[in-house]
Amino acid sequence: MIVSYLLKQIFQHERPSIYLEKINWEGAMGVLGYQILSGYHSFPSGHSMAAWALFTLMAAIVRKTWFSLLCLFLAVSVSISRVYLMAHFLQDVVAGAMIGFSLGYGVFYFYEKWQNKYQPKAVTAKSADGELIQSE
Repeated sequence: MIVSYLLKQIFQHERPSIYLEKINWEGAMGVLGYQILSGYHSFPSGHSMAAWALFTLMAAIVRKTWFSLLCLFLAVSVSISRVYLMAHFLQDVVAGAMIGFSLGYGVFYFYEKWQNKYQPKAVTAKSADGELIQSE
């Protein structure tokens, strides 16, 4: 949320509704009764960023193909919904997805490094009679 807020304050891109008003768009702007967002806080998409960060982190932790595919589907669905609901332009959700993926993978990477550094390692040895002994 902090990264999204800071980037939105830096870029201050207009949302699709403001852009369409500027070019005198006469087509439909509402989708399923959804309140169209207005303002200069479109880039990057915070929803896409959060979804990709969360689902990347979860897929990296669980490491099951079916779960990774589910996470990918959910992250893509969130991103598509932001464009469909006219809350963001495509560039907003693509940037949010890239930043979110980077954040999610970065958290996982540093967690793995921390875990490998501070978690005791199991040691395997053979006893005199040939049995395997494991200790931490």
